Amino acid sequence: MSPLIRWSDCLIIVASQELRNNAIFGADGDVITPVQDLQYCLLEHIARSRYRGRIQKYISTYFLRFDPKSTFHHLKKLQKRGLITRQVP
Repeated sequence: MSPLIRWSDCLIIVASQELRNNAIFGADGDVITPVQDLQYCLLEHIARSRYRGRIQKYISTYFLRFDPKSTFHHLKKLQKRGLITRQVP
């Protein structure tokens, strides 16, 4: 029996932590200075959308389910480190 048939929608494949860090921070990225777990989750969430990015309201309401002020605080820290950029529509 193939794994796809056996596990159906329950099968999740992820890359190693090293590959995930390379995808998010780049091969020469600064992973020595750690980011908080929540900020890393934000980076992964934003990275999944690639060049389309994510709207802050969507992140607050559907992904984190935090109030917008908390989301802004974490995004601001990531922006100061140069890990994300903001675009005004």
